[in-house]
Amino acid sequence: LALLALCSGHNSYQEMEEWTENYQDLLKKQLPFIAGHIPDAATFYRVFSRLNVEAFEKVLGNWLQKIIPTEKGEGIAIDGKTISGTGVHLVSAFTHKIQSVLFEMGTDIKGKELILGPQVLENIPVKDNVITGDAMFAQKKICEQITRQGGSYVFTVKGNQGKLEEDIRLFFNNKPFGIQFPDNTYVTRWKGRVEKRRVRMSDNKQILSYIKWPGLTHIWECVREIKKRGTVTTEVAVGIASLPKEYATAQKLNQYIRGHWSIENGLHRQRDTVFN
Repeated sequence: LALLALCSGHNSYQEMEEWTENYQDLLKKQLPFIAGHIPDAATFYRVFSRLNVEAFEKVLGNWLQKIIPTEKGEGIAIDGKTISGTGVHLVSAFTHKIQSVLFEMGTDIKGKELILGPQVLENIPVKDNVITGDAMFAQKKICEQITRQGGSYVFTVKGNQGKLEEDIRLFFNNKPFGIQFPDNTYVTRWKGRVEKRRVRMSDNKQILSYIKWPGLTHIWECVREIKKRGTVTTEVAVGIASLPKEYATAQKLNQYIRGHWSIENGLHRQRDTVFN
């Protein structure tokens, strides 16, 4: 009942009670057990205040993974998000292809996302799949865990890992003699907006041994060019990857990088719309 009320835009316990009363005739046909008693606001409060959140998250996650199939090589994005107006910070695992949440955990402490990340990974099908994430999750311990669980990863790298970002950018900007970078370009057009993504990757043994990162097989660079209303903006991101041979192509890597952003449109913006 609470879930149905929330989906209908009723967020408080009092609103849940009023919604249930307004639709009780229809609800009784589908949920006969409420015929003798329509829960009031106090009942909703008691249920939620006594709920074991961690146990509920696991049960919900297990159910979601049973009804949402994942294929070998599936891209699974992990990302943190503060729910607008609630003070709740969530770390979610979101499938690129199916566009659905596999598992998530929440906290009311900002910055705790890195603690929740490993716990989320323990509760999703990491084996034979590719975990994608932004620079927050490009941590050695997280990459170690993904490798240990039999999975692969593609992470963006920024300045939160010492000189790692600088070293990768330097490598691609000053290509060693005789080395060719496999590359792939993907162009999308939508409502007058043209976006071109060009990905280059390298498995050069010297740079990989120099970086020394758990499970690392490749480093990459993604040049993103956006044309809109006569204006051109360019962004250059770099990152790290652990990919088996069957997925270690520039085209596949471009798909994983592009697929990661599906969590922004498919999940985060939807939640912002609901909770705003």
